[in-house]
Amino acid sequence: MERRRSCTLLSRPVPDPATAVRQSTSLTCLDVSRNDLAAFPPTIDQLVQLKTLELDGNRLSGSLPAAVFSRLHRLSTLYLSGNDFSGAVPDGLPTCAAPSCGSME
Repeated sequence: MERRRSCTLLSRPVPDPATAVRQSTSLTCLDVSRNDLAAFPPTIDQLVQLKTLELDGNRLSGSLPAAVFSRLHRLSTLYLSGNDFSGAVPDGLPTCAAPSCGSME
């Protein structure tokens, strides 16, 4: 699936991801890929309008935090490749039946 280029792209590296997210609550598409993030921005669950989230190519690892995604009811596209996730995918995340969403590798 080809990526949308209309996403808000935060500078690399993001100097303060929590502040950037807090100031952008009306975003529908956010690209923080290849930002060397080791953790999810703690305020990402405030992006309740978010439809597309690109987190690929970071240093995220472990389980996907269900609490982070619990309020993102509009999320339909999620890019996670190039990280080191393990465990189950939390309920409520988009299911990736191509071509409806991005890579969840």
